[in-house]
Amino acid sequence: MVIQRIFGPEELTEEKSRAPGEPLPVKPGIQYVVLFFSWFFCCLCPVSAVLGDEMQDTGTAIKIIGVDGTIKANIQSHLALTDDLFPLSVLGFPRSDAFIIDKTRQALQTLGYYRPEIRVTDQKQGKVLTVEPGQPVRWRNIDLRLTCEQAYPELQQLLNRPPFKSGDIVHHGDYENFKSVVHRQAFEIGLLASAFAVSQLNVDTVQSYADIIRQFNCGQAYIINNDYLYRHGTVPSAAYGLYLSPPDSFTSSIRLSPANRP
Repeated sequence: MVIQRIFGPEELTEEKSRAPGEPLPVKPGIQYVVLFFSWFFCCLCPVSAVLGDEMQDTGTAIKIIGVDGTIKANIQSHLALTDDLFPLSVLGFPRSDAFIIDKTRQALQTLGYYRPEIRVTDQKQGKVLTVEPGQPVRWRNIDLRLTCEQAYPELQQLLNRPPFKSGDIVHHGDYENFKSVVHRQAFEIGLLASAFAVSQLNVDTVQSYADIIRQFNCGQAYIINNDYLYRHGTVPSAAYGLYLSPPDSFTSSIRLSPANRP
């Protein structure tokens, strides 16, 4: 059986005018579709290649020069370097030089270096971070006071012998740890309302010195009622280790009474 195609008037005209062996003309609608997909794949392929390379890269290689020891280790910690690689951003892009410099400056200030010179240069294998820490800031005047209604030798000893002294390079990590130790000691002896009433830290980056004024107020002392249970047993009235428990969970299980009440 032979199937014969019936041409419309326009198709018949085109068919008659087409030379033998000449391909059929492409209609305008089909041309637009072909051009669109050609453009789409041309744009997609380069982007896919770039994303593929980016996914393979785990970070930016950074070489730190000019410092060593504790200073270098603290910079590496602030930059979160792993095998000298600075991780990409959350979106998967390399960090800017300004971001690297800012993190480096924070790391240096923690150790008392407030006026460093920091440079970031690009090399074929990554970046070079050059650090000149400059003159460190040192403690000058240290004034630590204790304000309490009665004597607390444990607290007084801490304030009399802090882990830093005049002339030492300012180390903000040691300074913050000292404040935490004072708070914990106060909580252990029942001074739950204690706090630093006066807290002044003055840093002169030009003259390279720092002054500190701290006044610790003991506040109201508390004792723990032995008739109340905490978790798995009776809490002793001494209440040592009180700071290890969150305040909300602690006070919801145990009644606290002021020490000067019957």
